[in-house]
Amino acid sequence: MNNEFPGPRSVPSDARRSSQATSDTRRPRATGVAGAYIFFAALYFVQSVGDPTSGLIAQPVRSLLRSWGESPAALGALMALLAVPWTIKPIFGLGSPVAADLLARYLPDARDPQIEVFAPGSYPFGFYDPAIGWEQPLEATLTHEYTHLVMDRSFIPLGQVSGWMREGLAEYVAGIRHQDTLREIVRSGRIIPIIDTAAPALQKQDLQHFDTLDADPEQTYALAYALVAYITERHGGVDGFWKFAQAYDQRADLDLALQQAFGITYAQFDTDWRAWLKTTYA
Repeated sequence: MNNEFPGPRSVPSDARRSSQATSDTRRPRATGVAGAYIFFAALYFVQSVGDPTSGLIAQPVRSLLRSWGESPAALGALMALLAVPWTIKPIFGLGSPVAADLLARYLPDARDPQIEVFAPGSYPFGFYDPAIGWEQPLEATLTHEYTHLVMDRSFIPLGQVSGWMREGLAEYVAGIRHQDTLREIVRSGRIIPIIDTAAPALQKQDLQHFDTLDADPEQTYALAYALVAYITERHGGVDGFWKFAQAYDQRADLDLALQQAFGITYAQFDTDWRAWLKTTYA
């Protein structure tokens, strides 16, 4: 497999669109925006209660209707009616059918992996900035998700690597550098440990337990990126990362994988990475 990925590049983040209305038009525009928010807030409430697959009333209603002797066709018709608010949102470009700000997502499947694309119609109301556009954010998102697919299908099973390796590589390849977030993390001294040696097994708050980490996702993704960026800079580029990930796949132990791939212990790697962080993002 060709492991040559494009290097990191800066990708602008989405921003709120600023209002350019004059004093004569400001009040009607504000009224219209408020009305739109109320309307779609009501739709979200209806969805949370009546979603046919996960709404609060879905299962009780099905059971009640069955007890009344209603046919499967009647049950299906009611569930379809309750799903209307959830279904019509994407028509108006007011959010993907999964999450309001989701541009695309990767659906891993051994037989039929897919990447679903929702942009440009997935921007929530009022968040689209014509000066930024949707092409670059979508490109970064697709690159991120495609990296997951490549790891899953062409390299190693995605479940065999730690979450920070999956997400860190995807952010690195997509060029999402998290520079401001990493500077703030270094400035505040809030570097999440790679391995939490103090907490009990089920309460660990570290990057090795990335998927259950109780922390700001922006910070966890930024640190995952920083780990991969450090490995590629100091230990042989993307090929070095592949080598390390293969060793981790075989060993299922971070310290042993680091010794096999780079000839260093976890303690030395952690010390060097933290020093690199402070030098790079001071």
